Amino acid sequence: MGLNKKNTGVRAVAVVEMALLLPLLIVMLMGLLEYGWLFTKAHQITNIARNAARVAVLPDSTNGDVVSAVATQMAQVGMAGKYTMTMIPSDVSSVASGQALQVSLSAPYTGISLFNCALIPAPDALRAAVTMAKEGP
Repeated sequence: MGLNKKNTGVRAVAVVEMALLLPLLIVMLMGLLEYGWLFTKAHQITNIARNAARVAVLPDSTNGDVVSAVATQMAQVGMAGKYTMTMIPSDVSSVASGQALQVSLSAPYTGISLFNCALIPAPDALRAAVTMAKEGP
C-alpha cells in the first residue's frame, strides 16, 4: 500500500500548520516559564526583606546583623551581590522600642531573569519593603 494523494495532502497541511503555530506556542511556553520564575524571585525577595526586618527589630540587633542576614539569604537564592538594601532609619540600633523600622530590597530583574527575551515584558527591578515596630523593653 502506497500513499495516496489525499493522505499526502492532509499531512502536508498538518506540517504547514505546525510550522506556523510552533513558534507561537514556544513563545507562549517561554512566557509562562518566565512569569513563573518572576513570581518566584519576587516572592523570595519579599521573604528576605521580611526576615531582614525581623532581624532589625530585635532589641540588640545591629546593622551588621541585618546586612549579614540579607547577604546570606540572597546568596542562597542565587542573587548574591545583585541587590540594594535600604534601612530607614539607617542605624537600626538607634530606633526606640515601638518605633517603625523599614527594610527595602531591590534587585534588577535583567540579572536574574530566566530567558532575558525582549518579546516577554518584564519589570526592570523587583522590589520589596517591609515595615515593623522595634521590639524591646
